[in-house]
Amino acid sequence: MNRTLITASAGSGKTYTLTERIAARLAPEDGSEAVSPSGIIATTFTKRAAAEITERLQQKLLDRGMVDEAGEISTALIGTVNSVAGRIVTDYAIDTGLSPELRILDEHASDAAFQAAIDTRIAEAEGRHMPMLRRLRHNGDPADDRPAYMQTEIAWAALVKQVADRARANNLTAAEVRAAADASWAELEAQLNRIAPVADEDARAEWMRMFDTCLDTVRADAAACEDPDGPPSHWPSDGAKLNSRSVANVVGSVPSLEAYRRRILKDGRDLDAVPWAAWAKAATGKVPAAAGGKAPGTRIVAAFEPLTALITPVTFEDIEDGPSTQAADGGLFSNPALRDDLRALVDLVFHTAADSLDAYREHKRALGVMDYVDQEVLALELITDNRRVRDSLAARFQMLAVDEFQDTSPIQLALFLALGELVDHVLWVGDRKQSIYGFRGAAPDLMEAAVDAGVIGAAKPLRYSYRSTLGPLSVSNALFSALFHDQPQADVTLDVPDSRQNIQHLGGAEFWTFEKEEASRMSNAVVTAGIANGVADLLERTPEIDGEAVRPRNVAVLVRANAQIPELVAALEQRGVPATGSAQSVLSTREGQVLRAGLASLLDAEDTLALIELVTLLPDHAAHSTWFTDLGTARGEDGPEDRPGAGDRRARREVFRRMQDDPTLAALGRLRTAASGLTPHELILALIDALDLPQRIKSWTSPDVRLETLDVFRRLAADYEERQEAENAPLSITGLIAHIDAEADNIEPTSDADAVLVTTVHQAKGLGWKVVVSVLPDQKDHRRDAITVIPRGPSEFDAHHPLEGRRLQYLPEVPGLGLLEDVIAASEAGKRAAAAAREEAKRVQYVSLTRSKFITVLTAASDDLTKTVLGSLDDSVTVSLTGDEAGERKTPAPRRLTVQAPTGPDGERRSGSAEVVHRVFTDSTARVGGHGAARSPIAAADLPVRPGPMEVSLPARIAASSVPSDGIDADVRIVASLGPALIASGDERWELVGEAVHAYLAAPYAQLRQEQQVALAERVHRRWLSAHPRAAAKVTPHHLMSAGQRWADWCDREFPGAHTATEQPLAWWSAEQQEMEGWMDALLTLPDGRTIVVDHKTFPNEEPSAIIQHIRESYLGQMATYARALEETTGVRPSRLLIHLPLSGTVAEVIVR
Repeated sequence: MNRTLITASAGSGKTYTLTERIAARLAPEDGSEAVSPSGIIATTFTKRAAAEITERLQQKLLDRGMVDEAGEISTALIGTVNSVAGRIVTDYAIDTGLSPELRILDEHASDAAFQAAIDTRIAEAEGRHMPMLRRLRHNGDPADDRPAYMQTEIAWAALVKQVADRARANNLTAAEVRAAADASWAELEAQLNRIAPVADEDARAEWMRMFDTCLDTVRADAAACEDPDGPPSHWPSDGAKLNSRSVANVVGSVPSLEAYRRRILKDGRDLDAVPWAAWAKAATGKVPAAAGGKAPGTRIVAAFEPLTALITPVTFEDIEDGPSTQAADGGLFSNPALRDDLRALVDLVFHTAADSLDAYREHKRALGVMDYVDQEVLALELITDNRRVRDSLAARFQMLAVDEFQDTSPIQLALFLALGELVDHVLWVGDRKQSIYGFRGAAPDLMEAAVDAGVIGAAKPLRYSYRSTLGPLSVSNALFSALFHDQPQADVTLDVPDSRQNIQHLGGAEFWTFEKEEASRMSNAVVTAGIANGVADLLERTPEIDGEAVRPRNVAVLVRANAQIPELVAALEQRGVPATGSAQSVLSTREGQVLRAGLASLLDAEDTLALIELVTLLPDHAAHSTWFTDLGTARGEDGPEDRPGAGDRRARREVFRRMQDDPTLAALGRLRTAASGLTPHELILALIDALDLPQRIKSWTSPDVRLETLDVFRRLAADYEERQEAENAPLSITGLIAHIDAEADNIEPTSDADAVLVTTVHQAKGLGWKVVVSVLPDQKDHRRDAITVIPRGPSEFDAHHPLEGRRLQYLPEVPGLGLLEDVIAASEAGKRAAAAAREEAKRVQYVSLTRSKFITVLTAASDDLTKTVLGSLDDSVTVSLTGDEAGERKTPAPRRLTVQAPTGPDGERRSGSAEVVHRVFTDSTARVGGHGAARSPIAAADLPVRPGPMEVSLPARIAASSVPSDGIDADVRIVASLGPALIASGDERWELVGEAVHAYLAAPYAQLRQEQQVALAERVHRRWLSAHPRAAAKVTPHHLMSAGQRWADWCDREFPGAHTATEQPLAWWSAEQQEMEGWMDALLTLPDGRTIVVDHKTFPNEEPSAIIQHIRESYLGQMATYARALEETTGVRPSRLLIHLPLSGTVAEVIVR
């Protein structure tokens, strides 16, 4: 048997080599027996890649004059892993007892069904376990994709999904998942016992009493400081000499400690509602500063030492030497209630995941379907357990080629190893350094074991880069020959081939750092603005590379998380650089919202919400600026037989009728009558035409990118048709809308708009651009993954049974309980998980820094590389930047990137360096000239854009919500608590919760009777949340009514006689000639003529300091813009700016100076 492993570093010609090797087996020159086209199995991971392999192979055979073989290549089994496994199952269905016509759920359908099973089980379990989840801060938002170290709440729902996904990828049964709970708890309990043994009783009541004792001590000291005769010479509490500098802090700490006692510790009345992390915080005395208070200082910490001795008497240093120094009482960590919570959490995650697997299996059984994972498992069982199938496959196939081997899941690896035993030739092609899809089921540890065991062949590296020139290569070679010092140098570094010598010196490498100019402090916003300024500068100063001008489309900016994309896209566009983001939902775009509202209006002509959306989104509609006033002032006489208010309702219906009859919507009305006779694809085309979107888009910003959105909607409609046909299911507008809502974020534009692409590293894999800007994350501890797959040791790897012995382990990370995390991190399980996280981070950086063809740009907050992710990937590797930094005028300076590492397996000490040009950019918002983006030819056709200067300018239209908060001089304070939080936290559909709350609060609910309010709440709830079980279970119609009633009652008390106008339209031209169109959630007009602006927000956190911080970071720009716009359009500045957080029951005020 001939086994070959090709190590194909990034850009080294992987697909070329794969097809070359297959072609060589079809017509061998060494005299060996030729393989027939029908005897080839070739697998890859996308349909596009499979089609490319087939096409290239045919072309290669034709180039060699092998016409017959080229014609027969269609008989080869070339496709995705799923299609190959499916073909085996179908061909041998009789051996499985299944019908060959068994329906297969595609990836999207199976994901939706699996997610529904998980959501249902989570919704059922969450209510029962919510108090425990809150105490352990595990009720976070599953959609939060920020790095883990930035999250204060962990989403237990995401943990359930992670367990279930890994169980399926490793072929673990629901019973094995449940069994993992006991083993995980045993390991976690052992780590807790390293701190101290479990106590007999729950000590929280004693902790509360001690907190009050310590607080009384501080109160006494503060009271003494406020004596009219002056402060004493010594502190009453301990007799220490009074330091005048501490007086203000002691006095100011009292309201902060009292607020913490009241809001966080619940005044001691409900200790079960207090998070464990809150006790840990209380033990230090360092509670957050409250409104009107101060953050406690060293005097307070000393006063709270008795509480510290009760709650956190043990430090990591006390126990790191072993059990001999173990404390008898570990305080919080000895508390039996905490251990009960942790045990309950471990059980909940594993058992909910197992229940979800059972429910999903039952769902498939009831429908008589299977999914891709089922196919792979069945194919593996057929090969390993059925001699007839093995003999048949061995007779049919002579060669197996596996593309992108590093991305195989454990089941897929087992399947390939089993297939490989049946053929004469096995070819593995891929790169261990690019295995970055662990979250999708890939198992780098298992592949490493297979490679190290030699069962997939001896490695043969490709040596040349056919993507990058010397500049980018010098950076990647220097960095990664050191960081991957455990791999042979030949498997890591690349050279430029002779065929590219003529262009090898084109381009180069740059290093950008940033300084604040407009912001008050260094922040992510400064870095974002600096990157945008750097890209604009690069486009201006780089006219040509390889004979072609560098256009925005030639530039990609790679970030770590989707959450970073919108801000960077906005910053680039603000500087006149066209940009698009891969994670930007088409439903968040203006044109996407118009199409979505148009579809809803076609479905239901009485859908007034969709009608209002169209009116507000189409500025040429006659009611665009008056709709709210028109509805608010509509009055009619009640007839003698009418119920009260019937005349007003008729008048409002007449207003809606006039809106529908407006010429801008006339074509939409005509389409409604013909819609039932159109296919979904035809309907989308007709709707685009009826709303005149191509013509409208020509006058909007970035028309090329917006036209791509229309193309996405057409593709979504075609995909819906294809899926319904495959499942023999009916077509409907309702189904089309549901499909668009579910899949809009999963489909990427395909056209080549002239715009900078901002995307994540994971989405960039396999792609390349002339210029790539890689955003280096700050240095951080590579936090372990709480859920891990425990493999057998490398020496135990069994090529015949690669999945045997693998099991899941869950060791929770509880925010705020740092000692527990330190102890787990120091354990063997913790070290193994942390090492896996570092290796994953290395691979992600490798992919990021190998996408560039000519210019690689590294960006960091400062030039100290030890503070970036590069400084934390390997303790034995040093990375530094030497030479003079950029000058005072920010002039570029040549510098050297130097890397050193230990000796590798080849006996060579890994060290290297690369020349980079250091540039410094500030967060200035000044426009940068000529960035190379020409005016779109689409915008130049038929309709002119708004008259004005043609040079690069600020965006023509802005939304108040998009105005950044940097540079806004304002105070934020909490002014009211309307009651306890209605719900604890968010959900993966949190944006829909916000829409539902806004829709209810925008309605005149206060004027409705009780039964009408119920009907309104149920209608809004059904409209926004019915398709999402977990969100619907968390936010009910009752929550909407409670939020509305609390707000209305507070307004009546606080502002008697005020007139409230909701969804108030606002249009304004700024001094920068930017048009702002939008609407305020509410505008209160007091009897004396003063106005108050109100904005409703659905921020899930109820902690005052978190609310204030979030408002400062996210909403100061919006509220300041409202104030400025109202002042300039009405001549009167609003007297107050309020932010209402209905679900947390809080009202905050923004005071703009």
